[in-house]
Amino acid sequence: MLIELTDLGRALIDDMLADHVDNETELLASLTPGEQQQLAGLLRKLLTGLGDVPAERPEVQLSHAG
Repeated sequence: MLIELTDLGRALIDDMLADHVDNETELLASLTPGEQQQLAGLLRKLLTGLGDVPAERPEVQLSHAG
């Protein structure tokens, strides 16, 4: 079975994703780049413990804060 989004559904996801990224940026702004990396590592460890993360993942740069 193949399920696809309609054009309206894709537009809705695009809008929601932009809002989500803006919210994440705002939440992380109070953390230093080092703290953001520490948070990313801890979250990765939690996800790995739940079996949700592949064994190998590239590092993700989160910092937009100064």
